[in-house]
Amino acid sequence: MCIICRKKAPKKELIRFVCIIENNKKKLIEDIKQTKPGRGFYVCSPKCKEKLNTFKGWLKKCKGVKN
Repeated sequence: MCIICRKKAPKKELIRFVCIIENNKKKLIEDIKQTKPGRGFYVCSPKCKEKLNTFKGWLKKCKGVKN
């Protein structure tokens, strides 16, 4: 499910992002192969991908992430 628009789609059709910590700040990186470990978030389109930069809901869900 897309975390921006809540659209449901098969996993292969979604773009996955993984939460990491870099320089003591939480950050999302795109997981092209969908194989990286960690908390993943999905968006359905490039339009939702752009909105992800301003969407802060993922910060709360990355609470326990350690790298």
